[in-house]
Amino acid sequence: MPIFDSQFRDPKNITIGYCDDQGTLSAFSILREYDNKNVEALQFAWDYRKPDQRLGIRSLEHECALYKSKGFEYLYLGYADEYKSQFDGYEILGPNV
Repeated sequence: MPIFDSQFRDPKNITIGYCDDQGTLSAFSILREYDNKNVEALQFAWDYRKPDQRLGIRSLEHECALYKSKGFEYLYLGYADEYKSQFDGYEILGPNV
């Protein structure tokens, strides 16, 4: 999925950056807050310099905890990829096809 400049400028979108030990940006997430209960993970990208850090998983853990602490009810993660099922509270919405 391409990343568009407008995703960073949209006031409903939140960008969270993740830096390495030296303070260099290693990854980022773009999330869309639809209201005060529903947020969608739109994009995640990282540089893969240290794959053993599992930044994709760690970022999702952080974002789930962040939005739970803010009182959100749902963090929509997109496609029902198998690795997402490891998260507490994971469910598939809609038809299971």
